[in-house]
Amino acid sequence: MENASKALIIAGSVLISMLVIAALIFTFSQVRNLRSQEQTAEETDEIAEYNNKFNKYASDSLYGVDLISLCNEVSNYNKKESDNKYYHEIKLTFEMKTKTSLEPYIHANKTYYYIKDNNPNDDTNLYKQYKLFENHFEEVSNREYDDKNNHNYKYKVKQLATMRKDELNNKVGEPHPGNMDNDIAEYNNLKTSFTEFKTKRFKGEITKQDSTGRITEMKFTSKD
Repeated sequence: MENASKALIIAGSVLISMLVIAALIFTFSQVRNLRSQEQTAEETDEIAEYNNKFNKYASDSLYGVDLISLCNEVSNYNKKESDNKYYHEIKLTFEMKTKTSLEPYIHANKTYYYIKDNNPNDDTNLYKQYKLFENHFEEVSNREYDDKNNHNYKYKVKQLATMRKDELNNKVGEPHPGNMDNDIAEYNNLKTSFTEFKTKRFKGEITKQDSTGRITEMKFTSKD
């Protein structure tokens, strides 16, 4: 009888141990599934946030200024998110099928790209070519000429370009000093080119997404 009691106790202990182990395995499995679900939800949210940055550029009604905004968006994204485990590189392709006002920096009938700021091929990096134009425009805009009545005060070309002829003569004298007239003419031409490019129309489309749905490539084609 005593042996039977001990056997029952041992059997009960084994059964309880098995139930405890099963409960622990079940709890561990539930925790693991919960963590997996949380990770999946986090990745889904990240993909949606990522794609929202670029979905708005998949449009038939884009302008040159939108392309530059997009390059800035990608540049900021690269700098901010490159260490993020969900970081994904995006490639932009720009087909300049029609005349561009930013010659000789951005040519017609040429394909340009943008991936990162340190792309090795400057002449096909749209953002770098645009920045070269922008830097030249800024340099011309900020060239200075003396006030004829106060040589401690200087006028920038972008200020002189807004003046009437009589006002201009009164400020800097006549004949105009140095290359001022050429600088003003160049400034006005560059400003016109800049405005024309900003309003140039483009069509944007998503051309590739990875297996998770992330946008990886977009293409933009000039329309006029």
